[in-house]
Amino acid sequence: DLVRSRGLGDVYKRQVENVAQTTKGNTTTQYSSLAEALNAAKDGGTVELLKNVTLTGNWTTVGTESEPFKGTFDGKGYTITGLNIPTNDNEYVGLIGILDGGTVKNVKFASVSVTGKNDVGTAVGRIINGGTVSGVQVLGGTVSGAKRVGGVVGSIKANGTVSDCTNAAGVTANDRNAGGIVGSAYYTETGKQMYITGCVNNGAVTASGGVCGGIVSLSAANVSGNTNTAAVKGTEVGGIVGEQKSYGSVTNNTNSGAVMNTGGNAAYGAGGIIGW
Repeated sequence: DLVRSRGLGDVYKRQVENVAQTTKGNTTTQYSSLAEALNAAKDGGTVELLKNVTLTGNWTTVGTESEPFKGTFDGKGYTITGLNIPTNDNEYVGLIGILDGGTVKNVKFASVSVTGKNDVGTAVGRIINGGTVSGVQVLGGTVSGAKRVGGVVGSIKANGTVSDCTNAAGVTANDRNAGGIVGSAYYTETGKQMYITGCVNNGAVTASGGVCGGIVSLSAANVSGNTNTAAVKGTEVGGIVGEQKSYGSVTNNTNSGAVMNTGGNAAYGAGGIIGW
């Protein structure tokens, strides 16, 4: 990866390698920066990883409340190592903050350290308007925040899908709503549905204040075909779902993780599958 430059003597320079490409319409542009590639597709387009990526320094979330990410990010099975978002008071925190009808798929994350306030996840902070996250693997690390904290996705609002994802990072909500895969899937709209399917959580999940689930905490989603193997601790705590509202469904899930209600004698809601 060293190229030779002629000048006053021979100078060797390191060639910059492109790590991702963004396609918009008939134009494809390659980037040496993942952040630049993602930002170029915020309003639409497809970003594809070209190789494994090791991030350095602190990551700035792409896709904010005012400028959500509406494109597609396809990791092509490659691994992003070192996603580091330090302690902050921001909401909608992750590689992508708000996914607005877009897609994140086929990507692995290693050695993550993601911290925010609310709606915190490794891949996506919040899904809205039918966004989809699939085939994401979080191989290890920590994800933490106050509310709506998930190993893969912080929250789904009213309409969206998370499928075939795995998490092995430790997940902690210092207030409430921690889930191994999705922090919470809540709010409903007529004709809209949320789905969490075919996911596996192997990372310990803890919520200090309440509502904690091995797959999702507070849920109005259709939760099916998921597996949890890790310990889950909180109040209103379930091996799969912490609290299922009177909407959605919970079917064909498996839990082998320990479930512990830490609320003391006055606490309620603990179950191998659904806490409340």
